[in-house]
Amino acid sequence: MREIQGGIATEKELPMELIDRPRRVSRFDILETEIDELAESIRERGLLQAITVAERDGRFEVVFGDRRYLAHKKLGLEKIRAVVREYSDADIAIDRATENGQRADLSPLEEAAEYVNLHETHGMSWDQIGRMLGKSGGLILRRTRVLSMDQRIQRALHEKKISIGVAEELHRCPDLTHALYLLEMCVEHGVTVTVARGWVNDFISQARRRGSDVAGGGVEYPVYETQPIFRACALCKGPVDLMKLKHLETCPECFDAILKIVREGG
Repeated sequence: MREIQGGIATEKELPMELIDRPRRVSRFDILETEIDELAESIRERGLLQAITVAERDGRFEVVFGDRRYLAHKKLGLEKIRAVVREYSDADIAIDRATENGQRADLSPLEEAAEYVNLHETHGMSWDQIGRMLGKSGGLILRRTRVLSMDQRIQRALHEKKISIGVAEELHRCPDLTHALYLLEMCVEHGVTVTVARGWVNDFISQARRRGSDVAGGGVEYPVYETQPIFRACALCKGPVDLMKLKHLETCPECFDAILKIVREGG
């Protein structure tokens, strides 16, 4: 028996049939390939780190190690090495959030869900959550706002097709249809936060100018002054508005061949 995270815990071999998955899973998506790779590693080298479980009326709930547990199930193993501790629901939520705050593989959406769970279910303030994770309360609150974004923007953010900064800029766009158009541009061209902000500001500026025209000049509308952003064309090297770029997916060899043909033809 040994001391773990401030409480007495025992490490033992537990029957798989007595173990349940977490009632609340931090990861939204667990890829089958991840479980396959982990299962193969466990088959070859064994389980390097025991899972952690909480005892629940003669059964055990996984607290840490859900993927290791799933890999054991995939291998058809009858037992798994586990650290057993007494946990309250609040303790589980706090420990999971603390561990997840130190991981780089959780998406901003998954992080936000952890913060909201601590705030709404366990009564922690944003400042308390921030202090626990070494972040400011304001940053924690800002991160939770991704949960109010359109689901298509959330999905792109969760799949790491856009950064959280780009997602926040798109969410700021007052017209959802245009925001989703910009989302396609961001995913296709991998734009920076600065570019996304310029696109959104340009749309807001144009919308306010139109509003000013309708108002007949009787009302002044604040206007964001933005400039078009240009990149060099990969073929002719001429400037092109980033909003008008066309995307062609090729392998490096075909791309070089296209460049050669165009240059020799010119």
